[in-house]
Amino acid sequence: MSREKLTFAMGCFWGPQDRFSRIPGVTRTEVGYSGGEAESPTHRQLNGHSEVVEIEFDPDQVTLEELLERFWSSHNPSTIEGYKPEDSRYRSLLFYRNEQQRAVMERVQRKMTEQGLSSQATDLQAVQPFYPAEEKHQYYEEKQRKKKFGFGRL
Repeated sequence: MSREKLTFAMGCFWGPQDRFSRIPGVTRTEVGYSGGEAESPTHRQLNGHSEVVEIEFDPDQVTLEELLERFWSSHNPSTIEGYKPEDSRYRSLLFYRNEQQRAVMERVQRKMTEQGLSSQATDLQAVQPFYPAEEKHQYYEEKQRKKKFGFGRL
């Protein structure tokens, strides 16, 4: 079984990790930091990095295009959580791993723009080092549900 990866930023990483981890075909998710220049960022000291979600998925079950459509329909890249797009912590950003991924991202971005979504505020960049976030940030939303209701994934 083949697996692919997608790394993206769309605001605070807690909600996107929770939503994307429940998509059939997504086999793993992890939150972290990427897109900056400094090594070993932390949640308190991002040094130009963004909060990102890295997902692994089975392309036989869910396509990159389907995930990208979910990405753009799940947030407004122009105003993420009240922050301006140039705020590196909370920006709309897609990382491509190869030219094939980049071409799909550009095609879906045009499609979303034609449908009236402000997808042009999303930056596309070649994949950069991924630094996993601290354990307390991994599956944060699920942990909160477990504390409050006694169960995790819905």
